[in-house]
Order: sequence, then structure tokens, then C-alpha cells
Amino acid sequence: YYMEQLEKESMEIDRDENLVSKVAKPVEQKQVSQGAKSYEEQKRLKSERRKLEKEEQRLMDEITALEEKKANLEEELSKPEVYSDGAKSKAVQEEIEKTEKLIEETSAKWEEVSAMLE
Repeated sequence: YYMEQLEKESMEIDRDENLVSKVAKPVEQKQVSQGAKSYEEQKRLKSERRKLEKEEQRLMDEITALEEKKANLEEELSKPEVYSDGAKSKAVQEEIEKTEKLIEETSAKWEEVSAMLE
């Protein structure tokens, strides 16, 4: 009798363990797949952030270069040989205005990118 009872209990335990393992595997797989998705999502977000940071730096460098160009043009315009020549003066002044417009446009882009990074 005792041996029969042990055998019955053993069979019930085996059956329960099989049931638990069948249920536990999908739960573990869901957790792993969610973890993988989370990791992939984090990886994607970091990649996007790096791209935005690079773009922000590129725009800052471009603004700096444009401001230097504008300063050089203003210096050129202040020279007597350029200022006294109407055609040269007008051409330099037009180039200064174009550069100012580019600075404004680039600054606006930079502000957008900076806002995305916040």
C-alpha cells in the first residue's frame, strides 16, 4: 500500500511539474522577448540621440563658420578701396545679407535639434 501511494504521488508531482514547465516557458519567453524589445528600443533611441548630437555639433560649427565669414566680409567692406567703389561695396553688402540669412536659418535648425535633445 505504501509503495502504491508513493508511486501515485510521484506521478502527480511529475504531471504538475510538466504543467508548470509548459506554462512557465511562454511566460519566460514573453519576458525575454519584451526584454529584447526593450534593449532594441534603447539601442535605437541611443542611436537617434547620437545622430541628433552630431547634427547639433555640425550646425554649431556651421554657424561659427558663417559668423566668421560675415566678420571677414564686414572687415572687407570697411576698407576704403572697397567702400569707395560702389559696385564692390554693393556686392560685399549683398554677400553679408546672404550670410546673415544663412546664419538665421542655421540657427533655427540648431534650435530645433537642441529642443529634440532635451
